[in-house]
Amino acid sequence: MAVTSTFSAELISVSSILTYDVYKTYINPQAKGRQLVLMSYAGVLFFAVALAGFSTGLYYVGISMGYLYLMMGVIISAAVLPATLTLLWSGQSWAAATFSPLLGFACSLTGWLVKAKTEFGELSVAATGSNMPMLVGNCVSLLSPIIFITVLTYCPPFKPQNYDWQSMKDIQQGDDAVDERDEEKEQRQLLHARKIARVLSVVLTLCLLLLWPIPMYGSGYVFSKKVC
Repeated sequence: MAVTSTFSAELISVSSILTYDVYKTYINPQAKGRQLVLMSYAGVLFFAVALAGFSTGLYYVGISMGYLYLMMGVIISAAVLPATLTLLWSGQSWAAATFSPLLGFACSLTGWLVKAKTEFGELSVAATGSNMPMLVGNCVSLLSPIIFITVLTYCPPFKPQNYDWQSMKDIQQGDDAVDERDEEKEQRQLLHARKIARVLSVVLTLCLLLLWPIPMYGSGYVFSKKVC
């Protein structure tokens, strides 16, 4: 079920990107209704076949799910901070949002492979999949964008973007465009949802990172078979 739900979400997201961000934006801006639905179906079919073929290839070369799970952080974690700041900080420049993930990925890939080579003397599946190389790659991928975002936002010739979010509000998706009469109601709902999300984020962070693990670590508690 976990694989099914994840794959379903990926199919929907990729088909939406191909339909609205590629097809409607650059190929057929006047597309509506049936055309968009057909393009969405085509995107689902394309991505399903491509991913199934890629997965089959990984299986035959001996790449396990555990290896992919750890390597995923090396590949995509560099986009976490730029993507988050794109939504939460109006000052991030377009250059920082665009190039920080790419630069972070280059650094993480370098750190990951260099650590594997220096520790094991080779670049094999076993060497690159071991704990320390994966840890180095993931940490570099997650943290290096802090430097790149700062440089690409504040150092000349770059400068803070001061984005006003209006272009996001103006996005229209064909037949699903929001009526202007409902915009005020929608804004109230979004602001209410934002407050709930902030409170839950703080509470869950405190519970999962401090209130639960620290007392258990301090007491040296070990889960018994009965508890598990």
